[in-house]
Amino acid sequence: MADSVADDQVIPSVAGVVEVLDSPRNRPLRAKIVPMGHTDVTALLTTLYDSYATGDPSPWVNHLTPDVLCIGTDEAEWWQGRDAFLSAARAQLAEMMAAGIRVTPGDPTITDRDSFVLVADRPTLHLPDGTTIGVRLTLALSRVDETLAIEQMHMSVPASNEDVLRQTLTV
Repeated sequence: MADSVADDQVIPSVAGVVEVLDSPRNRPLRAKIVPMGHTDVTALLTTLYDSYATGDPSPWVNHLTPDVLCIGTDEAEWWQGRDAFLSAARAQLAEMMAAGIRVTPGDPTITDRDSFVLVADRPTLHLPDGTTIGVRLTLALSRVDETLAIEQMHMSVPASNEDVLRQTLTV
């Protein structure tokens, strides 16, 4: 691998694709190996996470199936169907953007079975006061004509067994 490359350059490798995360001249390279075939999934995650900071719901529009099921943390956050979810997403993304909330990815686990993809991630919510909150995201995606479509999504804040069950369980 070269000693320096252009920022954000993607380099094919035997193990997959190397995404260059930091490459200023005269500094060592930092990179993340992304297995081949998952670059479209990680690109989708990045686009969706970026929409929290921009308030732009358009990345969601093109990737939701008509009968998608989306579930959030709040008891009322259970949306069946693209139109129902997009109505709430438009409002919530605008509210989060106005508040200065953003989301950064974790280290997603991606299982790709040809036309079906499962994703589990632990992204981080960044609040304007500097507070960070770990969340959990799962996606069930279908691959149709090289396009990823969200069939089901669940994003929520984890809670301890003691808080939910009022009992300690073995973990």
